[in-house]
Amino acid sequence: MNRADYMDYFVSFSGGKDSTAMLLRLVEEGWPITEIIFSDTGMEYPQTYAHIDKVEQYIGRPIVRLQPTHSFEEIMFDHVYTRGPNKGLRGKGWPTFKIRWCTGFFKETTINSYLKKYLSRYKHRVQYIGFSTDEIKRSQRGAARGDRRYPLIGWDMSGDDALTYCRDRGFHWDGLYDYFDRVSCWCCPLQSTHSLRILWRFFPELWARLKEMDSRARNRFKPDATVAELEERFLRERLELQEKGGVKWDS
Repeated sequence: MNRADYMDYFVSFSGGKDSTAMLLRLVEEGWPITEIIFSDTGMEYPQTYAHIDKVEQYIGRPIVRLQPTHSFEEIMFDHVYTRGPNKGLRGKGWPTFKIRWCTGFFKETTINSYLKKYLSRYKHRVQYIGFSTDEIKRSQRGAARGDRRYPLIGWDMSGDDALTYCRDRGFHWDGLYDYFDRVSCWCCPLQSTHSLRILWRFFPELWARLKEMDSRARNRFKPDATVAELEERFLRERLELQEKGGVKWDS
């Protein structure tokens, strides 16, 4: 067989429950894997980084940790626009629903650059992506590329199924999924208010860092609130529930 006819297979691994369940099952069932790739935003929960180390030890294979050319905070605060309506403006600011520069830079650009440089040996390439049956519509948007595979969907696994699969194999993320439904960057301004309330209550060191970052950002953390304003809201909620004799105030 000609070398150009060979196939590269790589796993897009985020360290969350879905991509973890996908990776574990791919390995257990002996699917072909060339590389396992984790693109590090630098803003993942500490528990996520510990989990990735544990997965690596469990499967007995290295996980390639990609380091982007610039950190999250460098882009957020120091990037200088050189053209367009924002020319001369410093810092991209917080990502928004319309401008998710974080996803584009830390996921797509970083991974594609790596693949182009290191995994261009063969003519064909397959990317395993951990979309569950909860994300079928999302998977359809990337189906046209032809090089993407969604094993969890093929296995008819939902996000809950993926979490159970991981827990059955001893992976618990030090309790992160006891707090959150989904785990990504702790500083994400696109996460729900409920998620931010949990961050404030149970992860005070990360919350303090988030508030400091927001104090330097050129745009508001959320369209209707800064991090400091959210903190004031959470404090009011707690006081109101305490006055009413309530206990569960974070729902």
